[in-house]
Amino acid sequence: LKGIDTSKDQSYFLYLLDQEQLSSTLFPVGDMVKADVRVLAEKAGLPTYRKPDSVGICFIGEVDIKEFLKKRINPVTGNVVDRTGKAIGQHEGAQFYTIGQRHGFTVDEYTGLPMYVIGKNMDENELIVGFANDVNRDSFCVSELHWINDTPVDEFVCDVRIRHLGELHKSIVKLEKGVAEVKMEEPIFGVAPGQSAVFYKGDVVLGGGIIE
Repeated sequence: LKGIDTSKDQSYFLYLLDQEQLSSTLFPVGDMVKADVRVLAEKAGLPTYRKPDSVGICFIGEVDIKEFLKKRINPVTGNVVDRTGKAIGQHEGAQFYTIGQRHGFTVDEYTGLPMYVIGKNMDENELIVGFANDVNRDSFCVSELHWINDTPVDEFVCDVRIRHLGELHKSIVKLEKGVAEVKMEEPIFGVAPGQSAVFYKGDVVLGGGIIE
């Protein structure tokens, strides 16, 4: 189930659990909001009751993610290309960018409109950019599926979340040969391959998989 506190709900990350694991797991603050947890912690005399929320990389802290990766990946600059494949600028290393990002790369000529990452060609170390409409998608496929209970019927309606604490999007999901074809009611911004897509029915997490 989704947590009561919508700003702290962790259900997006839990879709890979199965019934055996869940049967031995407790979520003692799942029906509380963070403010009430802090009150409870203060009453218990815990020194962390006023500690600020963590917003950095889990277990690492507030470290700039690009600087963190640079210490572990040798960055190689490459071309920024438009949808036709024409080189129009430079980037610092394709690994550092995500779909929908609009900063951190350069373009040779200003178009008058912001440009966004719409794809990556890792073989050529190219960053593909376009305009806001180019980032919007109303359908995508999800593989490496995992269902917490039984596999749903071949076609069903549910809500889909494509990032942690992201909006829930009403969708029709069709299952075929181990792949879920997701068709949303409206186009959404920044559907990123490699991210998880998680399926919900009301407050219940059905399962999820990896966006292709």
